[in-house]
Amino acid sequence: MTRVVTEAVEVGGVTLAPGATVVYSPYLMHRHPRFHSDPESFDPDRWVRQEADDLPRGSFVPFGGGARKCIGETFGMTEAVLALATIAARWRLLTVRRGRVRPALQATLTPKSLVMQPVARC
Repeated sequence: MTRVVTEAVEVGGVTLAPGATVVYSPYLMHRHPRFHSDPESFDPDRWVRQEADDLPRGSFVPFGGGARKCIGETFGMTEAVLALATIAARWRLLTVRRGRVRPALQATLTPKSLVMQPVARC
């Protein structure tokens, strides 16, 4: 994601001039050890504990932030919750291959080589 500096500001000891372009990675921000005790672990409960309330503003930005925040954030989050609930209610997903799953380099975060087998719930 990118932003353009509108007034001089110091970031990490470097002064950025107006007009400078700043590029940041939500992927890296969401995995920074300053914000999460075990940032690489899959821990959905991290969002229901006190830890979630203690996160600084801007440390979780899957839809960007500020005036240019994605207009589809509410729809996207609602759709994701409904899709996950629907799939989990009807299916168990089993991994076909073992090994470390790595992210694919794309515009959105997707797994690379994650083959799953759906098994209907009884």
